[in-house]
Amino acid sequence: MRKNYSGNECGFALTAIMVVVALIAVIGAYMAFSNRDSASATSQNTAKVLASTIINEAATIRGGSDKLQANGIAVGQITMDTTANTGIYDPVNGGCPVQYPPAAALVTTTNTWVYKISGASPNYAATVKLENVGTAGNDQYLIVLPDVTYAVCQQINNALYGNTTINTADSALASWTTASTAIDASGDAAINGRVEQCIKTSDGHYVYYKTTLEQ
Repeated sequence: MRKNYSGNECGFALTAIMVVVALIAVIGAYMAFSNRDSASATSQNTAKVLASTIINEAATIRGGSDKLQANGIAVGQITMDTTANTGIYDPVNGGCPVQYPPAAALVTTTNTWVYKISGASPNYAATVKLENVGTAGNDQYLIVLPDVTYAVCQQINNALYGNTTINTADSALASWTTASTAIDASGDAAINGRVEQCIKTSDGHYVYYKTTLEQ
C-alpha cells in the first residue's frame, strides 16, 4: 500500500538536512581555529625553550668568568676562548665548556657569543657603558648574542622580567657585533639598570646582552 507523505514531513526532512550541514560547518570552523591556536601555542613554546637556552648559556659563561677570577686570573686577562689558563672555554682550567647558541633563535644563524673587550692580554678592557649599572662612567664587561629573533627576544624578557616588552636602544647592531667597538649607553633609558635583557637596536635588530662583571 502506497504511503503518501505530507508537506510537513518533507519540510521537516529539509530542515534536518540544513541543521546537519550547519553543524558540519561549525565543526569545520572550530577545527580550523583549534589548529591555528595549536600552531600559535607551539611556536610560542618553542620561543620559550630557545630563550631559556640562551639565558642559561649566558649564566654559564658568566659562571666561567667568575671561576677564573676566583682562581686568581685578572679580568683583563680573560678571553672567551680555549686559551690555556685564561680562556673561559679552556678545557683544563676554564670555567665552562664552549657554549653554542641555538641557530633557531637567530636571524643570522651563524652568529655566536661576542665578548665585548678590546686591547690585548693582560689588559683587555671592557667596551660598554650601561646606564645605572656599576659605577657611573665605568665600562662594564659583558657578553652579547646579536640578531636574535623577535619572538625569542620577547620570551627572554618575559622570563627575566615577567613581560614581553622590548626596549629600543640608541645604538645600532654593528656596535654590538664587534667586540672592540665602544658603546656609550650611560644615558640610554633602554638600559636603566638592567644587567641583562634583550633590546631592539636603533636599526631594528634584536640583541641580548648580559654582564660578566660590573665595575
